[in-house]
Amino acid sequence: MNMNDIQVFNSGQIEEIRPIEAQTKDTYKGYVYGCECGSFVKIGSTNSPYTTMKNLAHQAEDYGDKATGDFVLSPPCTNYRECKKELLQHFSALRIESTDLFNIPLADVATAMEGLVFKDETEKIKKENRIFMNGMKNFVTGKTDTLVFEEEQPRDIVNISNVNGYLDKNGNIWLCAEDVAIGFGFTQEKNGVTYVKWERVNAYLKEFGFSPRVGKGSYIPESMVYRLGFKANNSVAVRFQTVLAEEVLPSIRKHGMYATEATVESMLNDPENAILMLQAYQRERKERLAAQEQVEKLEAQAIEDKPKIIYADAVQGSTSSCLIGELAKMIAQNGYPIGEKRLFQWLRDNHYLCAYGERFNQPYQQYIEQGLFTMKQNVFSVDGEMRTRNTTKVTGKGQIYFINKFIGQS
Repeated sequence: MNMNDIQVFNSGQIEEIRPIEAQTKDTYKGYVYGCECGSFVKIGSTNSPYTTMKNLAHQAEDYGDKATGDFVLSPPCTNYRECKKELLQHFSALRIESTDLFNIPLADVATAMEGLVFKDETEKIKKENRIFMNGMKNFVTGKTDTLVFEEEQPRDIVNISNVNGYLDKNGNIWLCAEDVAIGFGFTQEKNGVTYVKWERVNAYLKEFGFSPRVGKGSYIPESMVYRLGFKANNSVAVRFQTVLAEEVLPSIRKHGMYATEATVESMLNDPENAILMLQAYQRERKERLAAQEQVEKLEAQAIEDKPKIIYADAVQGSTSSCLIGELAKMIAQNGYPIGEKRLFQWLRDNHYLCAYGERFNQPYQQYIEQGLFTMKQNVFSVDGEMRTRNTTKVTGKGQIYFINKFIGQS
């Protein structure tokens, strides 16, 4: 079996792709695939083709209660997400609305794949990761020669190996939350586009005691960067954790501060220089503690001033529920422009509502149990036949939850 060929499998050959998955495990490569789902074809990308096909076979009910059939698999490549996007665009006119299903034969997908360029940019990706990692290592170990300061800016701009940030008036460094999240792998792919998993990032930050919600354009303090690095599990994060665990922390235990052997030797040979370094450290520590106290005050004030408190007072405990369209109007009135269709799409994309099958646009059970949604069942007659229709409604608690979530993004 040639790993560089486009391969077509029948529904009984899933086990044959287990060794294919094993050969690209823990690499930067993935695959584009097409899989028959009843009379339709699902197009997607994955770095775990065996696992994906097994899951699709088990979850066929999510695709209109249609069993999965034959499937086609691209060669392994590092640009598999971009290739998937090209396929989606190529067949866009035949796409079933709000799904990854297409009204096409599988053979057409295989033919379209032949026109794609499958790249292997493993070394380039490794280099980019090394740049990010080396920048973070230098940042942690105090090698400030990697920082670029632009004095003419309203605040000093910092760039650490493609991670942007700034120095506040107290000399503390804040880094771009989006750059850090991407570097540490807190991302997901949707329709060939990389998105930051802001819900996960914010959940970790809340766990750390950093209460303001962050999103695109937000910055986080140095301490939060370290703590996110310990929560992440991609290759960059593992190396980052290694630097802290095997270099920085042992040095602090040994010397009472972080210092390389060369720095310690210099201090021993030049006592006057050592005194200057310790005095600078003392000043920095005093300024840092004062700045931290100020940050805590500002964070507490930010929590107190959040617009959601006003809205919560009005809705908390309300027994009335509303339709999705009504919720969209409330969110728009609170400063985040969104309409009914976009809100439905957002709720499906973020897995609050089912995206396929008979339960399309109905909430997942866990969010009903959390009290965010309720279902209203309507009974009506069509040509003498009694039928039921389920309508998704948002509870008072759910209204507060979603309005606050969108206010946090605005």
